Amino acid sequence: MAGTTGGGEGGEGGAGGADRQASIAASGLGRGDAIAAFSAGYLEHGGNPAWLTHFVEDVLPCEGFGDDAEPPAEPWWRFGDYSGSGYVSPAQFAPGSWATASAATGRSDPNNGYDVGANVGWWSTHISHPGGTGGWPTCWWEGVVP
Repeated sequence: MAGTTGGGEGGEGGAGGADRQASIAASGLGRGDAIAAFSAGYLEHGGNPAWLTHFVEDVLPCEGFGDDAEPPAEPWWRFGDYSGSGYVSPAQFAPGSWATASAATGRSDPNNGYDVGANVGWWSTHISHPGGTGGWPTCWWEGVVP
């Protein structure tokens, strides 16, 4: 979970989350387009290109839900409402960490793939290590670690 130690209070709430999730599902945004949006945000906001595949293939499915998610859960790339978990976005940011990354990137919609990618990209390069307590201390070590 991103930023589990430096969190802080506040951050994004779930207002309109269900409506937003329904809107995303209704838009027909497929897995490839959703991942392309995440990837663009990630790379355009300084994410390490060597880590991108690891985030998409291992970290985010571990933090959010994988392609085999069962209803009412949705795969992470649907960028649904995660506010009930106490964390923000399928990248599971602590609210204070999301607020810090959002302030730096200017991107704050946890239901938008580009915004989530932007904040993951920025955050992952501004903490000591993405597998440490300020990043994704469990899910970073899943799969093939770069």
